[in-house]
Amino acid sequence: WAKRARERIYKRAVDAIKPFLMDVITNTRMRTAMTTLRRRVIYLQRFVKEHLARQRRIRAQHNAHFEKMERVVVMRIIRENIKAAQKRKLAEAESGSGGKSKKQLDKERQNDVVW
Repeated sequence: WAKRARERIYKRAVDAIKPFLMDVITNTRMRTAMTTLRRRVIYLQRFVKEHLARQRRIRAQHNAHFEKMERVVVMRIIRENIKAAQKRKLAEAESGSGGKSKKQLDKERQNDVVW
């Protein structure tokens, strides 16, 4: 009889403790899940930060390249305009309609910028 009574008391104690233990297990799982989630969020934030930095670097390189190409194109256009103006002056001098002599044009050409 005493053995059965002990078993009943033990069973009641286990029944009383069981929900508490289940809560502890659930809380432990939740805590583990939360730490895992936090870690993943940190990794994701780091990845996004690195990705954006990489994209900014690439964009800066492209901008530098396009600015350089723009300068080259503008310089070529300026050079072509200057050469065309010089040719026009020379043609006017040779035809005699410009009013300036060839000597004067040669003197001006010495002062011109060589491209």
